[in-house]
Amino acid sequence: TWSAPFLIDGYGTDTLGVGDSGIGASLFVDASGVWHVSYVDGAEERLRYARVEGGTVTTEEVDDGSTDGTSPNPDGRHIVGDDSSIVVTDGGEIRIVYQDATSRRAMLARRASGGGEWAISIFDADDSTGFWLEQKLLGTTSVVATYFRSAEGGGVRRFDLE
Repeated sequence: TWSAPFLIDGYGTDTLGVGDSGIGASLFVDASGVWHVSYVDGAEERLRYARVEGGTVTTEEVDDGSTDGTSPNPDGRHIVGDDSSIVVTDGGEIRIVYQDATSRRAMLARRASGGGEWAISIFDADDSTGFWLEQKLLGTTSVVATYFRSAEGGGVRRFDLE
């Protein structure tokens, strides 16, 4: 049944400095009923993650746009998190695909089931890519679709991420 809406993040929380959050939100409910939400902090243009379990909400930053996962971005901090899509494997690994809007690359953030740091990587940097990302789990494989633009036009590409 539907219940009353509640605030996950953004203006109105007791956390100082938190504001315009929730842009491009993606929700995945795991087998235990835990909600996993990826979204953009619109004030800071960073990718965030929320876990909602038993009425308790915990939030954290996933990607602040300072690195591509291997080295700092040479042109400074990027706008990241657009068009995110989140899934959680049966083993508990969290995967978020999203766009680095500054460089127009498709990114993957993943965290092992036991927690720890987020691992950030680029999975598509051809042309201008990472628009309208969507992923679906098939077993342990994330099947990802993304729209790209090039000088010749545009289209959709598919990736299988393990």
